[in-house]
Amino acid sequence: MAITYLAGNNVAGTASDRASLTTTYLLTGTTFLETDTDDLYMWDGDSWNVIAGDAIAQTLVNKTLTSPVLITPQINDSNASHQYIFGVANLTADRTVSLPLLTGNDTFTFNDFAGTLTNKTIDSDSNTITNIVNADVKAAAGIVDTKLATIATGNKVSGSAVQLSGTSAIEDSSGLRIKDATAGAGLAISSQVLSVGVDDSSIEINSDAIRVKATGVTNAMLAGSIVNGKLSGPAIAVTDGSTASNIAPGGTLTFAATANETTVAQSGGTVTIGLPNNVAIAGTLTVNGSTTLINSTTVTIDDPIFTLGGDTAPGSADTKDRGVEFRYFLTGDQARVGFFGFDNSAQAFTGFTAATNSSEVFSGTVINAVFGNITAATQSANNNSTYAATTAYVQTELADYASDSVTFTNKSISGAQIDSGTVADARIAATLSRITGTETLTNKTLTAPKFADGGFIADAAGLQLVIFDSVSSAVNEVTVANAATGDAPSIKASGETNIGLNISGKGTGGVTLTNATANGAYLEFDTKAAPANPATEAARMYLKQVDANNNAMAVKLQKGGVIVEVEITSPRAVCAECGGKDGAKDPLYDFERGVMVLDLWCGHSFEVPMQWSQINGNN
Repeated sequence: MAITYLAGNNVAGTASDRASLTTTYLLTGTTFLETDTDDLYMWDGDSWNVIAGDAIAQTLVNKTLTSPVLITPQINDSNASHQYIFGVANLTADRTVSLPLLTGNDTFTFNDFAGTLTNKTIDSDSNTITNIVNADVKAAAGIVDTKLATIATGNKVSGSAVQLSGTSAIEDSSGLRIKDATAGAGLAISSQVLSVGVDDSSIEINSDAIRVKATGVTNAMLAGSIVNGKLSGPAIAVTDGSTASNIAPGGTLTFAATANETTVAQSGGTVTIGLPNNVAIAGTLTVNGSTTLINSTTVTIDDPIFTLGGDTAPGSADTKDRGVEFRYFLTGDQARVGFFGFDNSAQAFTGFTAATNSSEVFSGTVINAVFGNITAATQSANNNSTYAATTAYVQTELADYASDSVTFTNKSISGAQIDSGTVADARIAATLSRITGTETLTNKTLTAPKFADGGFIADAAGLQLVIFDSVSSAVNEVTVANAATGDAPSIKASGETNIGLNISGKGTGGVTLTNATANGAYLEFDTKAAPANPATEAARMYLKQVDANNNAMAVKLQKGGVIVEVEITSPRAVCAECGGKDGAKDPLYDFERGVMVLDLWCGHSFEVPMQWSQINGNN
């Protein structure tokens, strides 16, 4: 039972708390608030009576309800025998009902409630008013014309009720009718029907319409043709963009050709503008289009320089070649394409036969060329050099060797410098590196050299110094880095984001750290972080932070079947003088005095009494 007793004989608790409450000594007038039902009860001396609550009917007197939400409220009538019950439909949004500022007592008006509206205006544009009779319209009231609907039923307005002008074509004669005088020249009226009189020569009536006969108006009816002066209409404006001329109706519009540039011909009212067989264009000709075709057997161009690749400097690199593409056909072959010009990928002038053009990039068989003398700034003796060029190159390079000979594949350069295909001068042998044989390379750079699986780097005696053992699809490797002054070189694992480095001895051998100086060797930890748990038969040592002023060496290893953390540094201790928790140095066991001396890292020292007994040795 969790009953809360409040000041003034007020109690709070749940409904079950109230039911189990002992009422023997309870004061009359004590109130109990049920916290689970929100109902308030009062003890009248022999029973509990509910006096307020969510589900209790209550009469509120002189109460102000602020923003209440009423669910189907009811209002009693004057003798409380019946109620006004308010019902509402489902709204799509909140709606505000505003009451007017009343200057006196007033009454609501409802659909079925008979009442007289006073000082009200009904807008007929947004309201429908039905069943209005003459008696409903006061004598002083008037309806403007724009508010009257069309009268669709006959005999609703008498002729005498219509005000007519004396000169009007309509008169009152037991109703409205057209005056006989309305039928003038060319018109006739009979039984209130007007008819048009026609001579039936060129005009006729067809289905109550007047039209010109199919034979049309004859020249005799026109008394000759219509001269231009009798025609009226807008002039035709002809302009070249700066000067305009007007052509009057019946005037002549002339199309003139420019000699050696255009031709003009007219036939059957159609004007054709074309080009002569020989066209001469003065000035600059600019053609903007994706393709320009010139089908001529002879082309002569005065300009000594052709510019390819655009009329402005390019802003970025592309892969397109620049040059001339040509077509040819060899007997017994087929139609081919050739090219000569600048090869963008090779950055050199070249040519191809049996070429293929792929987005302005050419490939094919390198073209053969026949030249006279060739002068080159540089020259290489490669497989594509001619025999004469190779000979000239070798003769230049070997000018200093008077008694040597050189033999090329399927080519022999004979002379006093070559003897039996061997190089006798040691100076040449010293400058050439051979594929076979053992040599010492000096000042050479090896870029990404490859070692066979099990390959090694040998020492000066040819013995194995470093052996390279590889695995297939390797992604991790070792990176060896040197360092500048004051920094230590490094050997570290590289490859995947998180990868370790294995250093192991062989057999029962281990790993030894040594230092050539008197300072001794050491193992330094430069990161304070706990690693993941090792395997059950392994251990991981690391540097951990105890607090802001203390670090400790720790080992993760298996204890009691689980991986735990064990600190292997100085014992923990709390100083009785300063409260420091920095720990203690290794203790000193003074068996002579029977105390253990502890020097703390905070600077204070303590002696702890010991009880001991000697278990071996003298005495």
